[in-house]
Amino acid sequence: MIVRKLGTPDQPELAMGAIASGGVRVLNEELLKYYPIPYDVIESVAAREQEELERRERIYRGDRPALNVGGRTVILVDDGIATGTTMSSAVEALKKLGAASVVIAVPVAPESVCEEFQRLRDHVVFTCLATPEMLFAISYWYEDLRPEHICLEREPVIIDCLEFNRDFRILDTASELAFLALECERLGAPQVGDLILETYSDETGDRPPVQLLAFYKSYHACLRAKIAVWHLKDHVINDAAKWTGRARHYLHLAACGASIS
Repeated sequence: MIVRKLGTPDQPELAMGAIASGGVRVLNEELLKYYPIPYDVIESVAAREQEELERRERIYRGDRPALNVGGRTVILVDDGIATGTTMSSAVEALKKLGAASVVIAVPVAPESVCEEFQRLRDHVVFTCLATPEMLFAISYWYEDLRPEHICLEREPVIIDCLEFNRDFRILDTASELAFLALECERLGAPQVGDLILETYSDETGDRPPVQLLAFYKSYHACLRAKIAVWHLKDHVINDAAKWTGRARHYLHLAACGASIS
């Protein structure tokens, strides 16, 4: 089953609705109440997304018929829920297809959205790990969402207990800023990272010691090098030279930070 978000014309990531396999369409009535969008604009976006939905169905499914979910329990998993419109479309589509029950499992969603799904109760079970009052953006709750940084193993692998622990991450803003400065340096623009750190210090009055920033940079660089090396363990290695080179670059940056005393 494919679900496609109907993004607003000026902010595509903001869902004014969604469509799903089986001809299901759900509109975000709450959003449209305060952000009126002409009917023809909605139809134009829906038509474009319908073409993409059908294209993906052909690619993913080929000549195989759609899976029969009638009388079955279906588990829906997503990387997070922002408005809930896309997930609602998926639920409605599954109900239309005769699913006996639907289990929604997500790592993060706004508290208000969680309450809405929990109120459904009509053969729908909702579970969520983090329910912040303010979500801001799903990417805010992840250290790195880039697909190229995903490595699949047969068993779950713990890479780092500090880097991906949000409570630890927000203890010291300097750690996050040092990581940002590290990436600027890796991409050949160290002056941008220096400007960010300088602006932070001027605005907040917080001036982290140079040695502390160097430690944070070295720590983040070592972790990034480890993640790059993990890609060489993938079952299908894409561009081994790229990941080997990136690991070496990060280790070089880590060594540079470690030399500051």
